[in-house]
Amino acid sequence: MDTNFPSTRQWTFRIIPWWAILIFIVLGLPVTWLVITNAESRCGAFIALLVMLGIVAAFFEIVVCQLDLDRRTVTLERTKIRGKTQQEFSFDDVHTVSVQTSSDVESTTYSVVFVLNSGEIVPMTQYSSSGKGSKDKLARSLIAYMNQTGSATVNESLDGAIRVEQEGEI
Repeated sequence: MDTNFPSTRQWTFRIIPWWAILIFIVLGLPVTWLVITNAESRCGAFIALLVMLGIVAAFFEIVVCQLDLDRRTVTLERTKIRGKTQQEFSFDDVHTVSVQTSSDVESTTYSVVFVLNSGEIVPMTQYSSSGKGSKDKLARSLIAYMNQTGSATVNESLDGAIRVEQEGEI
């Protein structure tokens, strides 16, 4: 299996929502230009810019995921405009890493989740998005990294496990 994790004892990666950056580039820069250059539309453009930035800030989240082989822990740190939260759990508490599917009439989105032995579902991000293949690959890489502790797997239930789950059905 091809994995993207390093051969070190800790693997840290960040998930930054590209869509927020894209929205700002596509919409924010032209509106900002209007605010700077056009005195007649300055007030309306400034209000539009504030509303747009507020919407982006409400959903913008940077996730830092750290897997530590020595401590055998997963740490998820989520940073939003309102502050930072951190959640940590042991490899032994992880039942599986899944790709959860959410569908509506118009689209299907996916998110990587940790399913704990307690039944709790811990999403990697608070939002889901398109791109099932990349999320499958990430889930497989997470499982492989947690299982690379030597001759035995960390958690037998993770050995090669990858499932696609419908939202609310684990």
